[in-house]
Amino acid sequence: MARTVSHDFKFVGGNKLRSICATWFVSYCYHKYYDNSHSSWKNAGAVDTRIKHFDSSTDFHKDWIKEVLVMNNNLLNTNKIGICASLTKIMAVIVEPLVPPPQKTKTPKALVISKAKAAGVKQQKGAKTASS
Repeated sequence: MARTVSHDFKFVGGNKLRSICATWFVSYCYHKYYDNSHSSWKNAGAVDTRIKHFDSSTDFHKDWIKEVLVMNNNLLNTNKIGICASLTKIMAVIVEPLVPPPQKTKTPKALVISKAKAAGVKQQKGAKTASS
């Protein structure tokens, strides 16, 4: 029986990236921002769901590209869309300057809480944040 590998990304929005797969994310960015004929991202399951997650996480994309560039190649090679780690990183280098910056659609309080959660900080019930 094949064992499913679960990757725990310890950076802001890492749980969302884990849900769509780092290699799929780079492949879709490459398709969207650089070469619309690239289609490896279509080889994954649940493509519609992945696109919804992609579209709802744009504030993280710039950071995710940087994180992928320093990821372990063995981890990146576990993808199911047929792209090796070195090609994933080459595509990430190409799209990094093309990925739009965050839209800053989140309220400052939500962004503070998001970053705190990613850092493992738990907010106490009833505690006020800097923006409260």
